[in-house]
Amino acid sequence: MAAPKGNKFAYGNPHAGRPATWTKEVVEQEADLLIEWAQRDDAIVLREFAPLRGYAHKYMYRWSDQKEPSYNEVFCHAFEFARSIVGARREKVAFEKSTQRDLGMYSDELDKYEREREEFKSKLKQKEAEVEAHTLVDLVKASNANELSQK
Repeated sequence: MAAPKGNKFAYGNPHAGRPATWTKEVVEQEADLLIEWAQRDDAIVLREFAPLRGYAHKYMYRWSDQKEPSYNEVFCHAFEFARSIVGARREKVAFEKSTQRDLGMYSDELDKYEREREEFKSKLKQKEAEVEAHTLVDLVKASNANELSQK
């Protein structure tokens, strides 16, 4: 049977309704555990924490949302801290993977460039040696020609 119209028996009664499953102390304990978990090297996805602890991830968002009645300031700060640590770790991993991928993509081109550069250097040295040899030969010829003309 429904309550009569205009019923206010529970109005202003803090003990009315179902008892809260998540007390302030329990939520703050979860905040401490979240910070510990976020500092582990294998913590990459923030949403993994709640299922590992045995509850839905929506509670983490409720506890950190100021508009919700279950808002907890301690958990909110812990959630933001964990979010920044996990986010930084994900960015670092993504950067390392993209750098490795790019190096792999360009390794053939880099090898080709280095081979061409070495070939160019060796040809340049050969040309320099030829020019030096011709210069010496020309100098010898010129000196011989001068000696002959002076005699």
